[in-house]
Amino acid sequence: MKMHYKFAIWIVALLALVLALASLVIHGPHVDYSAIAASALSGSLLTLLVLRFTMYPRLQQLRSIANRHLVEERRGVEPSLICCDELDNLITSFRDMSEQVEQRESELIESYEFSTTIFNSINDAVMVLDPHERTIQTVNPAFLRIHKLSLSETIGKVCREVIQCRSLDGESDFRRCLGGLAISTGEPCRGERREVANGNEIFCDVCSSPVLNRHGEVTHLIRVARNITEAKVQEQKIHHLAYHDHLTGLPNRMLFEDRLRQAVLHHRREGSTGLLAFVDLDRFKDVNDSHGHAIGDEVLKATARRLSACVRASDTVARMGGDEFIVLLHSVPDRNRAVVLGQQLLECIREPVVVNGVKIEISASIGLCFFPLPQQDVDNLLVYADRAMYAVKERGRDGVYLA
Repeated sequence: MKMHYKFAIWIVALLALVLALASLVIHGPHVDYSAIAASALSGSLLTLLVLRFTMYPRLQQLRSIANRHLVEERRGVEPSLICCDELDNLITSFRDMSEQVEQRESELIESYEFSTTIFNSINDAVMVLDPHERTIQTVNPAFLRIHKLSLSETIGKVCREVIQCRSLDGESDFRRCLGGLAISTGEPCRGERREVANGNEIFCDVCSSPVLNRHGEVTHLIRVARNITEAKVQEQKIHHLAYHDHLTGLPNRMLFEDRLRQAVLHHRREGSTGLLAFVDLDRFKDVNDSHGHAIGDEVLKATARRLSACVRASDTVARMGGDEFIVLLHSVPDRNRAVVLGQQLLECIREPVVVNGVKIEISASIGLCFFPLPQQDVDNLLVYADRAMYAVKERGRDGVYLA
């Protein structure tokens, strides 16, 4: 009996060694030794079970036949044909079982290699996490490539230490964590996230899916992230073009009107007043006719930079079209302060613009209008500011008028 157990132990050890070597060949230099140990242990236990329930009874039968054969030899009796037939059948049975085990082992290795090939071929970043400690158990090559990380910087590390993940609105708490939602609900959760890993920031479409056992317990968390950075950059460019002037980069009329509506609501709530300054460059057509539209564009861009530098960050400068600009100024308490601000804007514009060695003198007519006033909407405010600007034109240009 002891010999049989020794035989079983040697078979288990040999199969464990084979499984370990197979894992080394499959994984290559980036080997997870804990995974190898687990694989070897599980294979050994499986082998032990096979020996216990299939081969061990056969070995017992073989032992019985051998004992009978020995007894007959001691008695000087020729071994019976039945004994020899039983031995032949037993050997054939062992051979069949050995072939079945080899076939099953080959199928398991092929299945593992097939799954590994699929996992490594996915172009999205795949990460497998422990659901409790949130440690990274394995990642695919695309994960390392997209996040510009090495295997040693990821395996066994806590996820949040490797990747700083935020939603697009900047939230990063546990309630907005897709992994946390997936674990608590037991359902896949998806959303767009901004991720920073190793100083590299990208936008990702992320799906976190829990893996459940037969008892409904979460055993693993699979996180798949698709890099959508290029699409987001294009989306931001389109959004910028829709709400900004292409020449100067200033907000256009659509964006300005939206900000003006918000400003009217704010000042009504606070009981304060703001100021609109409608700016029109004087005789700008002469600049285009004398120096060309390329020089005229440079003058417009210089004017946009000067107006932006002349106001606070909370104020807004927009280009309404052509040679017209408008400025939204917050918290202007009285008429005197309004006129002073209007004069400051005018002085900024009066400075000569030098383009390609050509010195160009410009001036502007600036109409001012307070807001909010009773029964005023955005369109009415723009009309009042425009009328104030034309009042300056009628008075000879190059000045400021407060309606």
